[in-house]
Amino acid sequence: MQEVKPSANGGKLEPKAAITSLSLKDLMKGNGASVSPTPGQASPSGSEPYIEMNEPVTQQKLIAAWSIYANKIKSDNMRLFSILTSHAPELQQDHVIFIELASSMQEDELLKEKPVMMTLLKKELQNSHLQLRTALRKDDSKVPGKVFTAADKLEAMIQKNAALALLKQQFNLDLD
Repeated sequence: MQEVKPSANGGKLEPKAAITSLSLKDLMKGNGASVSPTPGQASPSGSEPYIEMNEPVTQQKLIAAWSIYANKIKSDNMRLFSILTSHAPELQQDHVIFIELASSMQEDELLKEKPVMMTLLKKELQNSHLQLRTALRKDDSKVPGKVFTAADKLEAMIQKNAALALLKQQFNLDLD
């Protein structure tokens, strides 16, 4: 809003400054207002100054910040908490955080919260260049299937510890 002040000429109000507008020609030439702030200037929202951070990020620091965010949202968004804790992020080149997800529903949930999550991760890790990339897992052979029946559970335990097969045989154990 334009500021006005009383003038000395009979109490009439005069504008303090002339009204100006942005020209598309000026914007195309680069003479207009810039949307992205430079370091030290206020952010577009005007709430806080933009400070470029470029601290080195390690996989351990990423995992720690990832856990902090997961615990922060645990009570509000249990689904996202489950996604974040069951899929470990991987730090790649060029400040890319990569996470491989099992389904498109998980990807949608994560992408919905991406802006808030990335803001926290950037502040926590003090690096404003971080990016998040997701991919869907194509081959589920890496992830062992869930076992539900007693026989399946026993087979899974025998694969981990062959001595159980010997015990089953020696004691002539059957599953009911």
